[in-house]
Amino acid sequence: MAASSVRKPSVVSYFNAILFPFVYFFSRKRMIAGAVSLLVCLFSIPLMFFFVGVFSYFAMSAWATWNLRYELMSFQASEQARAIAEKMAANSEKNG
Repeated sequence: MAASSVRKPSVVSYFNAILFPFVYFFSRKRMIAGAVSLLVCLFSIPLMFFFVGVFSYFAMSAWATWNLRYELMSFQASEQARAIAEKMAANSEKNG
């Protein structure tokens, strides 16, 4: 059976998604999301002393962690489907 094309997110993915969301998106080859996230980050850095900067930074981090959660669910579902398919193939060979 072919290896899964879905790459499992690592601990570094969590670090990037929370602290540097634009790095996370660029590492996942999502260039538009990375560019938007980088622009929001560059906009929010000078405004960190105001509520707008803090809110935009946390919104950007929430977006990246939400995407990471979606990737983890997709990876887990594909791994479960692969395991079920292997069990079904083994049972069909065993039964006849």
